[in-house]
Amino acid sequence: MNVWRLSFRYLLFHRWRSLVLIVSLSLVFFLPVGVHWLVREYHQHLLARAGETPLLVGAKGSRFDLLFNNAYFSLESPTTIPFGELDKAESDDLAIAIPLHVRFTAKKFPIIGTTLDYFDFRKLTLATGTFPQILGDAVIGSRVAAALNLRVRDKLISDPANLFDISKVYPLRMPVVGILRERSSPDDDGVFVDLRTAWIIDGIGHGHQDAPQTGNQLPGTILSRSEATSTHLTFNDSIVQFNEITPENLRSFHFHGNDAEFPLTGLIVIPKDQKGSTIIQGRYSASVDRQMIEPLSVIEDLMRTIFKVEKLFDLFFILVAVSSLLFLGLATFLSIRTREREMEILFMIGCGKGTVAWICASEIVLILACSGILAVVLSAMLVHWAPGLSLILL
Repeated sequence: MNVWRLSFRYLLFHRWRSLVLIVSLSLVFFLPVGVHWLVREYHQHLLARAGETPLLVGAKGSRFDLLFNNAYFSLESPTTIPFGELDKAESDDLAIAIPLHVRFTAKKFPIIGTTLDYFDFRKLTLATGTFPQILGDAVIGSRVAAALNLRVRDKLISDPANLFDISKVYPLRMPVVGILRERSSPDDDGVFVDLRTAWIIDGIGHGHQDAPQTGNQLPGTILSRSEATSTHLTFNDSIVQFNEITPENLRSFHFHGNDAEFPLTGLIVIPKDQKGSTIIQGRYSASVDRQMIEPLSVIEDLMRTIFKVEKLFDLFFILVAVSSLLFLGLATFLSIRTREREMEILFMIGCGKGTVAWICASEIVLILACSGILAVVLSAMLVHWAPGLSLILL
């Protein structure tokens, strides 16, 4: 015990040198441990989310983009499919399809246009408020509410897709009508709206002043008038468009075009049985411009690649660890050389060579122990904060 006490007091006296050694070694230990823990933590989260999603349908292209945009809401300008694809996915009563429109954000959080079936499918419940009831209503995830300090009846504005031309996508001011319970999933970071509300943000639908009244009050707003009938008018951009849906102007909102051609970023397809799943996948396997994926299979392929890369990092970490231990040995050797006078005094008062060697060894053991403890603490903190990093990393 006297040897350990003497070693501890020596390290404490040279606190700055000891601190540099401990921090340097702890980072060397933390990197491999932290990466291993973090990869396995994300592996579990990714698998859990993918396992809850039977099948996804989207435009032909990268299956990873389709998966991460529609299951994890990672926005990467996704390619769209027409709304009419919903009927094809549900044909012959083999499955139930849930539409998704994930293209825009509100305060950098993804806006998910969908139907009420989505909340039942994901088993999402409300902490307070109600689900969307009319156009413009928004239900937000728990992390959105905490990050933006929002409550029910507060307002949230969608982000313009182009800061230099906000006319392309008209920002919509949405009332928050509900806040979801925390699920530790990507749904906690979502702003959920009705599918038609998402199309309004997309510029497909809009509401504006009453056209006949505006034409009478502001004749300069009329670009053209039908020769056959004066009721068919074309107005210019000076007509005021509403950027918030209220009970007073709700009936003025309308859509131009065929609903079947309106965009979706994907469909969640829930087969009613295994036979139906096989038939549906067979249909889409021959499609030229559509694809159907199994999220669980895609995630497993992705993780196999990540684990291969992780092995290369392990080799790198081993080399760094060996270099650091050699550095520690060199620092210890130089320390002994500068402590020759101290060693002579220890010999003179009766300490044997074994005791002196044990003092030096105990100093190294104490430094390694403190470094290991600090590395474990840092790794545990990293894993604890991992769910909060999902929006950045995914």
